[in-house]
Amino acid sequence: MIAGIVAFLVANFPLNLVMTGLVASLIAIARAPAPRGTALVVDRLLAWHIFFGLGVASTRW
Repeated sequence: MIAGIVAFLVANFPLNLVMTGLVASLIAIARAPAPRGTALVVDRLLAWHIFFGLGVASTRW
């Protein structure tokens, strides 16, 4: 069971980074000051998605 999960996570490295980016953006949104507008949410989602999903994933190769 654990070996299968580890194999899945290693095989889908870019997917893991996109999910990590989503979790990081949700944490960043939660830690933002009280008036959280649409612009802040979009900015945090896009910034962390680009960082993890594109930036960190492309440095693997």
